[in-house]
Amino acid sequence: MRTILLLLFLAASVVIGLVIAKDPGYLLIAFQDWTVEMPLWLGLIAILVAVYLLSLTIKLLLALVHAPGATGSWLRNKRLQRVRRRTVRGFIALAEGRWKEAEHLLASSSDKRHTALINYLCAATAAHRQGKIELRDEYLRLAHKADGRADIAIGITQARLQMEIGQNEQSLATLKRLYRIAPDHNYILELLAQVCVQLNDWQELANNLELLHKRHIVDEKTYNNYSKQAYLGLLKQCNTDADKKSYWQTIPVQWRMDADLLVEYLPVLLHEGEMLAAESLVKHSLRKTWDNRLVRFYGRIHIKDIDRQIKAAEHWLKRHQDDPILLLCLARLYSAKAIWGQARDLLENSISISPSAEAYYVLGHVYENMGDKAKAQENYQAGLRLCIA
Repeated sequence: MRTILLLLFLAASVVIGLVIAKDPGYLLIAFQDWTVEMPLWLGLIAILVAVYLLSLTIKLLLALVHAPGATGSWLRNKRLQRVRRRTVRGFIALAEGRWKEAEHLLASSSDKRHTALINYLCAATAAHRQGKIELRDEYLRLAHKADGRADIAIGITQARLQMEIGQNEQSLATLKRLYRIAPDHNYILELLAQVCVQLNDWQELANNLELLHKRHIVDEKTYNNYSKQAYLGLLKQCNTDADKKSYWQTIPVQWRMDADLLVEYLPVLLHEGEMLAAESLVKHSLRKTWDNRLVRFYGRIHIKDIDRQIKAAEHWLKRHQDDPILLLCLARLYSAKAIWGQARDLLENSISISPSAEAYYVLGHVYENMGDKAKAQENYQAGLRLCIA
């Protein structure tokens, strides 16, 4: 292609040269007493050269006029490139755990128009890792000053850093403020739940349970854990038996079968003599999950139809033959019905597997009712020694 174009150019040059040689033409320029004569082709070349020089002159003048602005733009671009390089180095240092270097690079290379927000947020994290709490808060203040529209991002960063070092009260205050601003922000609600657990603020956690579940903010396991902690915590905070009974009615049915909650609630029923209710709750819970604490409580529950209780305990014993707590439980039930011989055998078996002060005490009581005072005293003393040890 190049060869063809070159041949065409040469051919055109030859043709033009022949035309000029045959008839060069004539150009006369006259101005007052001044005249210029030259061949036409030379005049055309002179005019083209003059136009070219004029255009160069105009471009040079325009360049001189715009030179300060262009120089400033060039300098700004160079500075921005330098800031970006330092910012990247700062991010790398932060990722590698070089906190001091990261803080220096990020804080000193923040560009007000582009990177100030992210630089100050990351510098706050680097300062936090070094234990510079006041400086961390200053960087967060600068981040907010750089971009007030990022209040949520800045607040979340602050709350998370506060939680890391146990500033849970401050974190809770920060998150509550953010929640008022953005009640639909799921991550704020998730962090709020976490800090409530740290502070044992069960009422606040309970208030948010429905939203945590409805919005699928946490998985099912975490939600169940939060629910249990909230209900158990609030139950423990009840000051009187009446308060506990009242709050118990507000707890979802599924949690009324939970062993941890029942252990907290059963003493209320036993204290008020509501044995049937206590017995029913324990039996239903043990069908779901075997728990020795509930088995121990079952032995202390005495309903009128105690034979029903004995039958249930004997049924459990088929599957838990060597369970010392179940043996103690059944012995208590036999004792309640004054079947002293079987109660004694069960207690001695329980003690042989795992001695306990409670078993020794009940065995002492059994011997006392059997008329063997010496044996009774011996077992009371053995139980006392275990308590002291």
